[in-house]
Amino acid sequence: RELGLDHIRYDLHKEFIDDPREMPRLEAGIAEIREAGLDVILSPFGSARWESDPPSFDELVAEIQRETYLLVEAFEPAWVFPFFEPNGQVRVNLGGFAPVEDWMEVINETGTRVRELSNRTRVLIEVAIEPEQGLDLVRGLSEPGMAIDAIGVDLYPISAGDLDKLDPYREAATNDQLGFWISEFGVETVMSGHGGQARALSEVLVSATDGLDADGICVWALLDDTVLPSNLGIVARNEDEKEAHRVLMEAIDQIRSG
Repeated sequence: RELGLDHIRYDLHKEFIDDPREMPRLEAGIAEIREAGLDVILSPFGSARWESDPPSFDELVAEIQRETYLLVEAFEPAWVFPFFEPNGQVRVNLGGFAPVEDWMEVINETGTRVRELSNRTRVLIEVAIEPEQGLDLVRGLSEPGMAIDAIGVDLYPISAGDLDKLDPYREAATNDQLGFWISEFGVETVMSGHGGQARALSEVLVSATDGLDADGICVWALLDDTVLPSNLGIVARNEDEKEAHRVLMEAIDQIRSG
């Protein structure tokens, strides 16, 4: 609440969703978030075992759809982000690329069903900024009639010039009926330091609000991961706020007041 956020995002594996001990914890967490005046974004991730035991395309689609519909029926999140990066994380899970036209059919089917289940949950599809399929996916998602509400892209910049990679994706998102998000942005503090993380976040926030006219941005992450050593959070494991925390809070305040 102190940061002035609109949403908190959870990425959820099958193993979590199917654990009867975990779902009540998620329900309680969502209730607490909503009591604070925020809402949630839920992203179904499929099985954690997929990276070592790749599913078929049909198996992956069926599982992600199952998780998506279950989460929408149970919680009616503000947003659901299914099929996380068809040309990124999902490609890793599959062990290769699936045709763009197959993704369009599956995504449209999924979005249509979400709309049948809830009149408040919106659908965003996130695309990886990658040479292979990236722009083609955005162009396909921009076609009229797609049952989605926004297109998102991810960015983990290593240098300031990496921010320029956003421009062609914004240009490819030609359907003005859909939102455009930087749906995942992060800079680690192990390599970049706290100052580097804060500067990069400041630059992308300026770009998002001015040049790109983005409708949303997801900062990855709120808290440093307890397993991964990259330290992408804007709050350290000991709960000390990093410089990027202040930058984000000031930017949100400026956006809301402007």
